[in-house]
Amino acid sequence: MAACTPAGRAVKADGKVLVSSRPCLPRVTSALARAVIFSCAFLVPELEGAQFRVLGPDQPVTAVVGEDVVLPCRLSPRLNAENMEVLWFQSIISNHIHYYRSGWDDYSFQNPQYRGRTELSKEGLSVGNVSLRILSTRLSDEGQYRCRVQDGDSYEEASVELQVADSIFPKDYPWKVAFFVTLAACFASLVAFPLFISRLRAQQATEIGKRDAEIQKHVSELRWRNAFVPVEEVHVTLDADTAHPELILSDGGKSVRCGDTRQEVPDNPERYDTDPCVLGQEGFTSGRYFWDVDVGMEEGGFWELGVAKESTKRKGEIDRDPRNGIWGIGHMKGEYRALTSPYHTLLSLTKRPRTIRVSLDTEAQKVAFFYADNQDLLYTFPLGPLSGERIRPWFWVYVSAQLTLKSPPSPPRVPSEE
Repeated sequence: MAACTPAGRAVKADGKVLVSSRPCLPRVTSALARAVIFSCAFLVPELEGAQFRVLGPDQPVTAVVGEDVVLPCRLSPRLNAENMEVLWFQSIISNHIHYYRSGWDDYSFQNPQYRGRTELSKEGLSVGNVSLRILSTRLSDEGQYRCRVQDGDSYEEASVELQVADSIFPKDYPWKVAFFVTLAACFASLVAFPLFISRLRAQQATEIGKRDAEIQKHVSELRWRNAFVPVEEVHVTLDADTAHPELILSDGGKSVRCGDTRQEVPDNPERYDTDPCVLGQEGFTSGRYFWDVDVGMEEGGFWELGVAKESTKRKGEIDRDPRNGIWGIGHMKGEYRALTSPYHTLLSLTKRPRTIRVSLDTEAQKVAFFYADNQDLLYTFPLGPLSGERIRPWFWVYVSAQLTLKSPPSPPRVPSEE
């Protein structure tokens, strides 16, 4: 704290002397007397006109409760205000908000509600910036503020209006932020979820309708072709030279299952070496054919069957879908699927199939799958242009599954005329 001399000089504790722009206030012990002296010092009836102006903002300043706010104020021209006196107050000068004079802040008569919450930027004083920062704004801070700058016997003032708004998410109560965010999210979900479900059901209904219409179209077409175009049932046997080393084929090449170990078989170019696949020996480039496959299995067995191009990939992992020349259906984890691309299509079957009929129509460029017992359609694939390439029966056999090719019935014997 600086001590005052009769000559109006303030002597700081370090011994340095600073010359005040006006005589120092005499030391008094009475708080009331000090307040009177402070008021009189600023309530001089007539002071000379200042050589500068004090400018505030044209619009009110808006603050949010709990946040800091700056009340802008500056000198024009931008004079150095380090040795001037700056007083921020509202209605009563003696109960001021912030008082600065000649290099230090005087908190003697500061309004208690602003104690520890006001700052005057010392760096800005050199360029005439006398703005006041109020920390942790309160609702009670709202109102009209006045900034008075005095240099010697002259002074100027400017007004700043502060408007304070409540914060929806106060910084002091982070749990309220989480509560309101969660509440808003729940409300949005309550509104959006029924709409989402409604749209999803409408989309599913549309897709199911399209699929049913497509199935009916294929059924009608297949019935027409069955009535006018002959279909040949073929005798299919498995090609051991293409079988994965873990697949076990029956002696007659009519059934296949997955073993526990790899067999010692030649690694010829035709053999599958990664996916447990095997091809039928027969290949087709024209005509209409069908064959039946018994898919009897333990609960949870994994299998797939259908047709594949002769040029289908045999080495390494295979994406089993039409993009790679494979068209089929299968069972995995209790679900029946068509091996469509890029994603498989879940089949809604009315009953568990025991025997599946594979129908290949190279003329119409289609392959269809039926229940063998009642000819109900399971799924139909378009083959696209084949360009004369052979199409062969294809099988994928994994855990707890065995596929068996059914042999066509023998033609009836014609009795001899003898």
